[in-house]
Amino acid sequence: MPSASIGCKRFLSWRVLSNFALVIMVVSMATSTVPGVSAGESIFDGPGEVANFVNARIEGSQIMVFSKQYCPFCKKTKALLKKLLEQDKFSRIEMNVLELDQFPDGGEAATSIQQYLLKTTGQRTVPNIFIGSNHVGGNSDLQELHASGKLELMLSEMLGNAEKSNNEL
Repeated sequence: MPSASIGCKRFLSWRVLSNFALVIMVVSMATSTVPGVSAGESIFDGPGEVANFVNARIEGSQIMVFSKQYCPFCKKTKALLKKLLEQDKFSRIEMNVLELDQFPDGGEAATSIQQYLLKTTGQRTVPNIFIGSNHVGGNSDLQELHASGKLELMLSEMLGNAEKSNNEL
């Protein structure tokens, strides 16, 4: 009987240690997922920098999603877009995702970004989706576009415009 008790304690100790290692891994990931930003460092000195940061990501992306990793609606958005972009006809389209809950500055940057998005789009919540620099809305808007067939049309048009631009060069 004592051996079963010892075995159980070993198992519990292993579980506690593995959970502790998982917590350490998640904490270290959270402090290193935003390129060029150190832990505790504020990335914006003012509203102009927030605008430049957000606009550069939107304009530099075919699809830009402002997201939070724990958000179920963000997960649905990313899953749908990923599924579409895995199709051969859309495989050249790139999606960029900025996980706002991964900034190491305690959420100040995320709050600033969401306030700027509210000011420019009328939407503060995530996911906040842009396709071809055009604001699409949130998850329910994206799902409606997909159900109506308009999302695939938007993606096809984006590819057509990209091909026209390449041919003009």
